[in-house]
Amino acid sequence: METMRYTEHKKSSKGIVIFLFLFIIVGGAIIFLAMKDEKEPQLIGSKKSDMQKLVDIDNSALEEEKAKNSNIKYDVKDRVIEDNTNKKISGEITLPEIYVEGVVLQEINDAIEKDYSDTFSGLKEKMSSAENNFKYVVSYTNYDNMIGSKKVLSVVINQKIIDTANDNITMEQINTYNIDLVNKTKISQSDIARNTLGKDYKTVLRSKVLNYLTGKEIMSEEEFNYTITGLENFYIKEGKLYIVFNPDELADKKYGILEIQVED
Repeated sequence: METMRYTEHKKSSKGIVIFLFLFIIVGGAIIFLAMKDEKEPQLIGSKKSDMQKLVDIDNSALEEEKAKNSNIKYDVKDRVIEDNTNKKISGEITLPEIYVEGVVLQEINDAIEKDYSDTFSGLKEKMSSAENNFKYVVSYTNYDNMIGSKKVLSVVINQKIIDTANDNITMEQINTYNIDLVNKTKISQSDIARNTLGKDYKTVLRSKVLNYLTGKEIMSEEEFNYTITGLENFYIKEGKLYIVFNPDELADKKYGILEIQVED
């Protein structure tokens, strides 16, 4: 019995050894073939990286979008309003009526007209007992520019009150409207300034305004305590951003309207 047990044990051990031997041979062969078929590593810079390809695609798409948007057609027509119903102040108001690709921007046009019709209504009531006769005159200019891939229309509206007895301007100020012609919506100062000046645009604007005031000797650096709100009037002309301050908004009214070019 002892001999039989010994013989069975030896036979079993031999089988395990043969299995391990075959496993090692087959496994080695598989590893060898895998290593043989493995591609050589690519050196950095030997071919254009996937990241660079993505950048090129993004730039190409941006240029295509810019080219497409630059061809957007628009038209600005005069909307003339004359009002002589008040003996003390008459109105000669010329406002923009904006069309994009032949479609009128009714909501924007109506909002602009409301601003000045409301102003004139208030003046008629306020000046009904004035000693002299006056004229309320509104006119506008407009500029279009490409800012990044956006096509932007800037409308600069000038309003004056003129004493007709001596043709003296008793009040003058500027208001601006900036319109994204792609989306057909008004855009804010931050929309433009972030694009052209970066995320710290308020700091840049404040520095430019300060340099303008001190350079013109309007005020000293110690006197300047203005904080940019982002609500100031602005417009874009020939690709350059201008920020506007009406009399008494920033400096003494004797300096009139300040139109400060932000970008050189």
